Amino acid sequence: PMLIRRPVITSAVIAQSTIHPCAENTITMTITTNVPLVVGVGHTITVSGLRGFKEGVPVPMAGPPTGNITVANTDAIFDSRGTWDLEHGILIVTLVQDSTAGFGHVFSVDLTNPASQQDCAQVTLNISTFCFNNTFSFTTPNVSNGDAKLSNQGSCGNFSSSLLSPGTPPTSFA
Repeated sequence: PMLIRRPVITSAVIAQSTIHPCAENTITMTITTNVPLVVGVGHTITVSGLRGFKEGVPVPMAGPPTGNITVANTDAIFDSRGTWDLEHGILIVTLVQDSTAGFGHVFSVDLTNPASQQDCAQVTLNISTFCFNNTFSFTTPNVSNGDAKLSNQGSCGNFSSSLLSPGTPPTSFA
């Protein structure tokens, strides 16, 4: 009796729709947990690092501006409006319906690519009030031709998925 499963993000996958400068780029994220996320707990999903790097310096997306952003999601467990911070590349999405454990929940946002080339960034996911409150690295889809920047999904290769140091996500932007 009294066995309680430790909550774990079992998978976090991110993909983009295009690698072209100045283009609207749909960023699609799929997250899977080993336990349900429960709306009454007040879970928020924070995605950080939605920007690239050029010569080691962060490069923000070209848009949309900081503020509310439309969030599309296939099973309506996330709010259709998220909070977006353009300068820091942070997206915050609120849970509005209980999730299903072991199921990949998909959501996406449309961002605008910058005008110049940029290198890939490590994008991380944090679920607030998820007991251990650790940050998890997204992975990208497999690349078949070995050149991540030219793959049909516009991915940046595979990142290793491992738990990183604990962090507390922001709840809003000033």
